[in-house]
Amino acid sequence: MLLNRLKWKLVEPHQNICSFAEWRSAADSITSLLAEVNNRPAIIVFLNLKKAFELASLTTITDRLAARGVSGRLLSWTHDYLSDRKDKERFQRHVSNNHQFENSTPQG
Repeated sequence: MLLNRLKWKLVEPHQNICSFAEWRSAADSITSLLAEVNNRPAIIVFLNLKKAFELASLTTITDRLAARGVSGRLLSWTHDYLSDRKDKERFQRHVSNNHQFENSTPQG
């Protein structure tokens, strides 16, 4: 539900940015690139920005959402959801202590 409410506020990513979207996977990008290059010399750069989402700061996320018109309870809920994130690991009957995340954008 949150995703659907945010989608209409957020702009489409640049056409050359791909991942986690239909028809925009790495394989699709490589296929398009090979079709375009068509045996001509080319310089190709692929960046894998590991941890880019996990390391995004809460302030940056909420500021960008606000700049795109997200406000009120939706912005407040998003801020609260991403604030003060903790986790525990459980293995068999053992449970770890809480781990506080510095940057708190959950995955999955």
